[in-house]
Amino acid sequence: MKSLFCNIFAVLICLTHLNAQIEHPYEAIKSLNDGVEAYNNGNFIQAINNYSNAIKIAPKYTKAYYNRGNLYLSQKKYQEAINDFKICIELEPNNAKAHLFLGYAYNTVEDEEKAMLHYSKSIRLDNTSILAYLNRGQLLLNGKKYAEAILDYESAIKLDPAHKDALLNKAICHYQLSEFNKAIITLDDLDNVDASNQKMYEYRGKSYLKLGKFDEAIYDFGLAIKLKPNTYDNYYYRAYAKQMNENLNGALNDYNISLELNSNYKPALINRAYIYTGLKQNDKAIESYTLLLASEPKSTTYLFARGLAYLNTVNYEDAKNDFEKCTKIDDTNSEAYFNLANIYLKLEKQSEACESIKKSATLGYDKAYAYVASICKQ
Repeated sequence: MKSLFCNIFAVLICLTHLNAQIEHPYEAIKSLNDGVEAYNNGNFIQAINNYSNAIKIAPKYTKAYYNRGNLYLSQKKYQEAINDFKICIELEPNNAKAHLFLGYAYNTVEDEEKAMLHYSKSIRLDNTSILAYLNRGQLLLNGKKYAEAILDYESAIKLDPAHKDALLNKAICHYQLSEFNKAIITLDDLDNVDASNQKMYEYRGKSYLKLGKFDEAIYDFGLAIKLKPNTYDNYYYRAYAKQMNENLNGALNDYNISLELNSNYKPALINRAYIYTGLKQNDKAIESYTLLLASEPKSTTYLFARGLAYLNTVNYEDAKNDFEKCTKIDDTNSEAYFNLANIYLKLEKQSEACESIKKSATLGYDKAYAYVASICKQ
């Protein structure tokens, strides 16, 4: 998920022409403002030098530490930023923004416990900070604490009902909690403020899929594909919805596009193979199951399905080989024994056919009972 801190630094570091703070010498204040001007002109090295000079002149100049810390953040110098924000907080413990960005710096270096601590302190000091709610919510979401994250996103939405990140991430949390109707309601709100949000269509489409609303899912994945045509899993999800609607040819087309974009996408390979079987395109089914067996050679599911496809193309030897492999891997596979009996009969192997049909019946396969007597007659 995209960072919630994109493009914030230009907003946070602003040129300050407030009344001079009495406790800081004029030279320190001038150096600070020179640093802000250098930052606004894109001269970051000079800005850091100016902030550092202000600190040298006035070692307790909180704003200089704060501005330098934010600049270090923008340059991904996280430890330097942490050091500056810690000093800033020592000098000014109730600085909500310093806690917020110290939390972000800790989060970036994967110290999640300290990040959570400072996000929470920032919120206690300023409960109107959307960024604080968003970033604590993101940390909770990443930790799979979805219900807690929802509370933070709801707080952010109360402050800004049209906030795109808050709406999307709240919906994602509902989706992860299997609260699909709530996810859809939240995504509908996002649709009203950002109709070009691809992720919104993806998650709403997946929510509709979970609810069995396949027409709605097909529509949303279609919009997601228009916005980003090269996303292979959106074709997969639309294909699956079409498959559930029994539009097998439409599903097959989308599975093929998904695999053109990602030839190793296993869910699409599996479902495409099933559809080839359903459409009785046995040669293509055989090819698809062969691809799947290359990575899972002991899959009785794929061996059995390929065996059936071989059987449908009257390729009895290859069918026999696949069903025999099935029974060696799983000697309780009653259907594989039943099909083996059928193949052995066609290959005029009476004793093998009798042995296989008896095994199938012994394992409880109902269809086998009717054939035992006729196949095993002397």
